[in-house]
Amino acid sequence: MNRVGILALCLVVAAASAAPGAVLFERSITVDRSANVFTSTRFDLDLNALESFFSATPAATLFDAVEITPDDVGATFSATATSDPGFAAFVARLADSQDEILRVLFAELISGRAEQRGFPESGFFVTAGRAVDFAQATIEEIRLRVDRFSLVFDTQPLAASAGPPVDLGLTLTVLGQGVPEPAGLSLLAVAAGVSIVAARRQPRLRRRR
Repeated sequence: MNRVGILALCLVVAAASAAPGAVLFERSITVDRSANVFTSTRFDLDLNALESFFSATPAATLFDAVEITPDDVGATFSATATSDPGFAAFVARLADSQDEILRVLFAELISGRAEQRGFPESGFFVTAGRAVDFAQATIEEIRLRVDRFSLVFDTQPLAASAGPPVDLGLTLTVLGQGVPEPAGLSLLAVAAGVSIVAARRQPRLRRRR
């Protein structure tokens, strides 16, 4: 194999091992069964990563500036290192090998009444095939899509309500570069080894001519 072929093989393996923008994880989140009585339709929506529910350490927050209404069904909000100031701190929590808490915070702007749903990383990200979180992976973007959002305004006691006060359905998507597969690393190492051997043989071949 000549140097051009070896270089091409290395590039192919490297590209396959580090494809940017790949979906690393996707899962739906539901906020319902609220005990609050909401009276308006504009809400603040945050995604938090925190050490624990009772930790004094401030949470890392994503989508801090996002506000939603029922008219936003179908909308997708995106956070990257350049678009969201909290991205670096949030991603650091998602890739530190610690079993921390992922929390959705949903608050009515006019009253401050809020609902939150929290999930341990080890349970929430279990379908990603990881023990805890995204350690060793490179997270490039996080998306939050509003799949459904309905509200029931009812001054009657909750038990007499015609439906849940809030029904919010979201889809969380994590994109980036996963941990290279062992097979890919092995192939890259073999290609590099072949390249070194070929480079060493070139001078010898020239001297024999």
